[in-house]
Amino acid sequence: MITFHTPEVPPSLNLDLRELDGGGSCPAQFHGATHDGRSVHVRYRGRCLRVDIAKASGDDAIHGTNGLDVLIGTPLDGTMILGRLFADLDQIREVAREGFDV
Repeated sequence: MITFHTPEVPPSLNLDLRELDGGGSCPAQFHGATHDGRSVHVRYRGRCLRVDIAKASGDDAIHGTNGLDVLIGTPLDGTMILGRLFADLDQIREVAREGFDV
């Protein structure tokens, strides 16, 4: 039996994303960049949604600033599609304005 869960929406990060790509399952991972060139890494596994942002252009996001670390979803949840991620991060309008397909 398949069940679906809509997690609570975490707070907005107000990231000015230029690009974000990825997906997968257990973990779902996304890599991208802001308009000012900082890299962004997003990971969702075991209901933990984590967003890391590079401190400066050219730096690695994983060793940068932790922008978000929240528990959402169900305990064994580890799948998230790109469109859902943007909806959760309140970024869908920015992505749509830039013409990305979500």
